[in-house]
Amino acid sequence: MPPRRALVVLSPRRSDMLALARWLPTEDWSRAAAFVDSLLETYAGQLVELGPTLLMVGVLGALVASLSRRPRAQWPPRWVGRLCIAAFVGCAIWGALLQASCVDDAFISFRYARNLVSGHGLVYNPGEYVEGYTNFLWTVGLAGLHWITGVELPLLGILSALGCLATTIVLVARLGATVHPHPSSRPATFPSLLIAPGLLALQPVFIQFGTTGLETAGAAALVCAGALHLGRLRHHWDGLAAGTAFILATLTRPDHGIFYAAGAVVVIHHLVAQRRPPSTVHSASIWRRWFPPRLSGLMLAYVAPFGGYLIYLAWKVHYYGDIFPNTYYAKSAGLSYFSQGLVYAVAFYCSSHLWVGLVLLVPYALVRFDSGAARRFRGFFLVAFLTYNVYIARVGGDFMHGRFYVSLIPLLLVALQQLLAAAQTRRPTVGAVFTAATFATAVPANIFGRGKQVEMIANEGAIYPVRAWSPVTVSHPNFRVARAIEPLQQADPPIILATSGIGAVGYYSGLEIIDVMGLTDAATAHRELPERTRPGHEKRASIEYLHQRGVHIARYWLAFPAWLEREAQISWLGGKRSKWFILRYDREVMREIRRLVPGAKFRDFERYLDRYIRGMSKKPRSEVEEHYRWFKRYYFDHNDDPKRQGPFEALLARGR
Repeated sequence: MPPRRALVVLSPRRSDMLALARWLPTEDWSRAAAFVDSLLETYAGQLVELGPTLLMVGVLGALVASLSRRPRAQWPPRWVGRLCIAAFVGCAIWGALLQASCVDDAFISFRYARNLVSGHGLVYNPGEYVEGYTNFLWTVGLAGLHWITGVELPLLGILSALGCLATTIVLVARLGATVHPHPSSRPATFPSLLIAPGLLALQPVFIQFGTTGLETAGAAALVCAGALHLGRLRHHWDGLAAGTAFILATLTRPDHGIFYAAGAVVVIHHLVAQRRPPSTVHSASIWRRWFPPRLSGLMLAYVAPFGGYLIYLAWKVHYYGDIFPNTYYAKSAGLSYFSQGLVYAVAFYCSSHLWVGLVLLVPYALVRFDSGAARRFRGFFLVAFLTYNVYIARVGGDFMHGRFYVSLIPLLLVALQQLLAAAQTRRPTVGAVFTAATFATAVPANIFGRGKQVEMIANEGAIYPVRAWSPVTVSHPNFRVARAIEPLQQADPPIILATSGIGAVGYYSGLEIIDVMGLTDAATAHRELPERTRPGHEKRASIEYLHQRGVHIARYWLAFPAWLEREAQISWLGGKRSKWFILRYDREVMREIRRLVPGAKFRDFERYLDRYIRGMSKKPRSEVEEHYRWFKRYYFDHNDDPKRQGPFEALLARGR
């Protein structure tokens, strides 16, 4: 258990930090405070630069607010609204394609899907039953599409994400109309009903995850579908559809079980609000009077999909031996990391200007809605939004900028649309101000400057851009190395690699891969956490463990002595510098590498040993003894070479 001490709360100025509760575990709050200070300075500068643009967008928002107050007879026909929705979808897809990316983590799911289709099971390395993914439904869905169509998985992942992006915008438009605060206005398509889908189509974080190949957009679409049916909640079908959508979202991302729980709170509240109290204590069926069949059936319909989820959990425990995914342990999700969670939240809410939405949550929670659907959505949104934000803060967020917030963005925009519609009806001036502030979220602030990373958060979309579509080509060293070593699948004996960034390298090479970060390796994932750093990148496999697994080549610092480090390097692309090292020099393996990957460059260690042996007599015996220990582990323990090992043993034997 880590030591505990008093902590601080960050205010806009580091000098104004106040004491926080003593029950929080010790974390590096000084680093978080320094980053927040720097971020707020950058953000203030961005606000100055974006001032004219923000002013223009605010004026546009005020104009939309004034148009929304027109008499109903002047509202445009429905087809105009539908045309606007189609335009929003087209704009979002166009924006996503302009910054199209396929991130490395997506290739982990692609490899699981390919192994499933190939008959190896839902595994990363055949024979190793480790749940190294957290998107079961997405992975299985891609496997099914690949099996049916034969289309390469990276392209399927990108296209599926694009489809979910478009679906979410359409669902947000329908959700906004369903939960409008004034039921009489629901059939209309006046401008205030287009605010949420329009702003969503311009949200940079939401758009970025429309082509990453990740499950993020799919999870957001399922959450919106569940919220839509929860807003209706007129028949058993609505309860069943809402529960199913939220359970499917949970199967897509386990933490989305929070949305299912929030929906359950709304359904229970709806049942209690709709019940009829018994007329007499001696009633023959008090239960039926308090909860008539229609209402109790609605609850059963919502709960029914949870039975399917329990079956899935039982299968997972049987298949993988654990109810938690391996990534839960690799990312130390059981420990709190509030300091990094604060950094992650500030980075997102500032870059998107959605801190405006946080401020407007206060009047949103207090305003009166005439519609029952609007009230149900508000209850669901407030419970889900607050709970999910606490969850994000506790786990420290993610290393991908804004990824954990993608499912919240559509809900927040719908909530703001509700508030704006109510304010425009009751207080037009206040509504105009709120609308102008909300429209500012369409203009992003660049917190990354000219780089692609800030602190421990990365703009992954900019790091892994797609440069070609058939086949999918990603402009990143990981991808180039992955394609270069693809022929190693034919190597005999088979080659074992150890690396971080296992996505593209593992997918294209098809080799046995040991994940040094532990996402797909149970032994590394269960190691003790040395210190809190970048979420998901805090644990490392030991050198001893890599030797036990028979790793030939590894990527990351292996603690070689300086005199051996240069000899152990290998470059797959022919460059002079490389982060790849030969952990065990097996002559047969190295010959296969030369044969299959002509561009690979590495030292011929046998020639190095010959030169060393020729000058060995001039070296101090202690130095030769130390070097020989390294040579044994690196070379002699894996190769039968008495011709070269003999001189070492003879020299060392004479000194005994």
